[in-house]
Amino acid sequence: MRPEGSSGITRRVIGRLARRPEVVAGVVSGALYLWLPAVLGLDYRLLAPKQPYQLMWLNLLGAHYRLQLETPKPLMVVLSGLFGSGVVFYVLICAMVGLAVAALVRLGRTITGSYWPGLTAAATVFAFRGGLMRWAFVGGTEPFHVALVLSALVALAGGRLRLATFIVFAACLLRPEAWPLAPIPLLWIYLARRRFNLLSLLPFSAPLIWVVFDQAMTGDWLYSLHLTSYYRVASGISTKIGGGFWTGMPAEIIDVTGAVPLLVGLIGLGVWVRRCARPHPVQQSSTEKRSDYPAWLLAAIVALALLLPIAASWVISLFGRVVQMGRFQYPSAVLLVLLSTSAPFLFFSGRAPRRFVLALGLSAAVALSTLSPQELARAVRIARRDKVRAAAYAPIADALKHLVESGNADVTVVSARRLDYFTMLLGQSYSWKLRSVRELTYGTDSIPAAARSGALAFYDGDEINEPSTDSVISRVLRVWPTKAVVQPVKLLPDGHGGLWTIQSVR
Repeated sequence: MRPEGSSGITRRVIGRLARRPEVVAGVVSGALYLWLPAVLGLDYRLLAPKQPYQLMWLNLLGAHYRLQLETPKPLMVVLSGLFGSGVVFYVLICAMVGLAVAALVRLGRTITGSYWPGLTAAATVFAFRGGLMRWAFVGGTEPFHVALVLSALVALAGGRLRLATFIVFAACLLRPEAWPLAPIPLLWIYLARRRFNLLSLLPFSAPLIWVVFDQAMTGDWLYSLHLTSYYRVASGISTKIGGGFWTGMPAEIIDVTGAVPLLVGLIGLGVWVRRCARPHPVQQSSTEKRSDYPAWLLAAIVALALLLPIAASWVISLFGRVVQMGRFQYPSAVLLVLLSTSAPFLFFSGRAPRRFVLALGLSAAVALSTLSPQELARAVRIARRDKVRAAAYAPIADALKHLVESGNADVTVVSARRLDYFTMLLGQSYSWKLRSVRELTYGTDSIPAAARSGALAFYDGDEINEPSTDSVISRVLRVWPTKAVVQPVKLLPDGHGGLWTIQSVR
């Protein structure tokens, strides 16, 4: 038999991709996000900094570093330990962006019978708004969170219960906000009248694995819970009803969806559920695998995946002990966008070309209503600011390390935002001498009463509200156990920060 040439293989690949538009959309989206930092002039080595999670990984392996104010997330810690920071981890994030886009396109196809709603929804959240772009640059959990939740729904839509269960389990190890989704595989079995599968209980084990992970890493079984409660105090953020981030959460969700999709998405969900409850719902395309579950079941599961995490977040916020932010609900926000771009296709379903053009136009109008150059510019501005911050302390690093190692600093005060940097710089033992400006300011940590000398390393604009250097020095002196003086050792080249010594005055 004659071997197939490279041109024949290429034609076969192109032919298969032509039958899988969602795969093409995912690959193109991931490639564009991989190319974007080069266009913006960002340094790939400084993208997706994962030092806090790398320290957790080292502690998990037996080290004993002081950890930053960052809640451990088992899946993120493992990924950071295996892939490190910078370009390799950013490539992984780009893959998650591609997976999320592919899932959006496929889920939109399942809902409406058309690929367009998913494509317009993907453009909305990854190109027209800056939220997910910003978190992709900094290596946040948000792209992973969205990709996993959407992929689980796609797997359920295709009847692949085992795959969906594993994906939900992974999401539960990524963020606790995914824990309300743990019952979904079990609920699917019950509603679809499938035979019980013990594997469907796997997501319920995530909290148990989380506490075992905490104990192995820090010796505290409830370290994540204690740190999460502590974070609101150390950050000076109000969790009271009617104030701070509690009322700001809807606004943060709108940062992802835009105002129009938030409303239209809820309408689209209602229309979809109503249509699926009819005797003759929208039929699947011939290219999709026929499923033996009722049409309303997927609509109900998507509604639960959208609403359960938000409801759980609001209930938890009533206790006032944990900070709740809109970005914790990114999967729900993205589902709202998809339902908003799907709504016109559900309203004007049919084979008539006019109806399709009308649906496509309205869907595009919903997507374009979210276009925000300001949000996109903000995402780029934050990425460039983080690039400056990442290299800001290099000129004073050696001097600080010598000052600490020579025994001339009983305590080292640094920015909370760069506590991980100084922890790695000083090593395990000296890392426990570190205090952050934020902790001292809000009284969640203190200078030991016996301390007589110290070092202060700071870069202007590196804390909440971006205080000036004079303000930071005065804050530190106010909490120093005795009267003290501060002397500069080495200032940063731009004059906005540097290294100072602190000496008690007898």
